[in-house]
Amino acid sequence: MEKKKRQSNIELLRILAMGGVILLHYNNVNMGGALNSSAGRMNYTILVGLESLFIAAVNLFVMITGYFLFRTNKRSIGRAIALIFQTCLFSFVCTALKMAHGDIPKSSNTLLCASLPLNWFVILYAALYLVSPLLNRAIRGMDNKTLKQVILLLVILFSVWPSAVDLLSLLIDNPMRGLSTIGLYGSQRGYTIVQFVLCYMIGASLNQLTPTDMPKNGLRIGRFPVGKAALTLCLLALLVIIFVIARYYDLDIAWAYCSPLIVLEALTILLLFLQIDLGENRVINEISTAAFSVYLLHPALLQYLRIAEYTQKTIPVMLLHLAVITTGIITISYIVDKIYRILFSPLLRASKNWGRYEW
Repeated sequence: MEKKKRQSNIELLRILAMGGVILLHYNNVNMGGALNSSAGRMNYTILVGLESLFIAAVNLFVMITGYFLFRTNKRSIGRAIALIFQTCLFSFVCTALKMAHGDIPKSSNTLLCASLPLNWFVILYAALYLVSPLLNRAIRGMDNKTLKQVILLLVILFSVWPSAVDLLSLLIDNPMRGLSTIGLYGSQRGYTIVQFVLCYMIGASLNQLTPTDMPKNGLRIGRFPVGKAALTLCLLALLVIIFVIARYYDLDIAWAYCSPLIVLEALTILLLFLQIDLGENRVINEISTAAFSVYLLHPALLQYLRIAEYTQKTIPVMLLHLAVITTGIITISYIVDKIYRILFSPLLRASKNWGRYEW
């Protein structure tokens, strides 16, 4: 049987999204701390602008998952376990290396915690992967008109409404518990399975809709589309809105993963990349295989990269530093990923067939 070709346009988007996650944590107070160290400088404005562009990275990953997993209902419990195993292994090794280097105190409790999959994204992603065939069946059972109505309803119920409740809670300085559609404690900034299901449904629905429902191909320069005025203006408007709110009004709610602005930004970027025809590019496809390893390893690497120092330098130097460390982290993660796949190849092969099911 001929192996199905991978869409390099979406694989390129994976690479850009993983770079976006690195940027988000480059800025994050508890990781890179760039926004804190660059406060009061033009560098801060540049970093906030870049973060506005990549804040949708997590939603993008889940939408891409929905777009591709919608094609089949075959799943393997072993695959989910393999993701969790890799998470535990990488966390344990990174923690052990930090202890050996003297960066953190030696502690058996710390090592024990490091050997557990204490990672919200991995746990939610594994759960989503296992139940996704049920979501696929639901989507396939709808006609296109009904599907669009359902997606709109889900966005209103689980993005617009909880974000509005969080905003109201902020304005009146009251948590408003019991009013959100997500749970007692509000939207939880989108760190929930509800958000993952919403983004999965959006991504999968793009595969369900017929070509006549998809955006039309317009004028192209080579393989890249131009004249996408509606998509471009929508994206730019979102970036401006997010930037203005975050920079001048300090409304952190706009940056929550469940924010309708962030969901719409992720959808806009995905639609844009679906218009790009790159064929099957081996280099892009190969690099994108390390996306999960980049996610697992980059937090451990960021603390050694003198981010506070370089965010105090000139804008070109800061941007060069950001580009170099992003490229470096992806390269290191790719190498580690290859070593991991070689060492644990028997386990990974077995995981594909263990606990297989199809709904």
